[in-house]
Amino acid sequence: MTKRAPVTAGVPLVKLKGNTVSKLTADELTALTIPAHNEISGGNIYNHKASGREYMTLAIVLIEDGLVPAVAYTATDQNEPITWVRPFAEFKEKFEKVAL
Repeated sequence: MTKRAPVTAGVPLVKLKGNTVSKLTADELTALTIPAHNEISGGNIYNHKASGREYMTLAIVLIEDGLVPAVAYTATDQNEPITWVRPFAEFKEKFEKVAL
């Protein structure tokens, strides 16, 4: 029987290597336990505690060096078309989810 990775709630799991983003393979998904994935999901709005700016989460990603869980996010302000990546633990510390 093949071990299957849990179904994710619409948030793609990807890995970053340099400037390249790629989806995780089935084997990589099976080998990982990412607690971050159940706590933060894509498409939600978070407030940066220091600046007060709002950002939308895009995906849970893995930083290639050490496969560290991270969050990819972008500003809700269309004037800043940058995608940011921050380690999950740091994201949880510096952002809070906006109640809709």
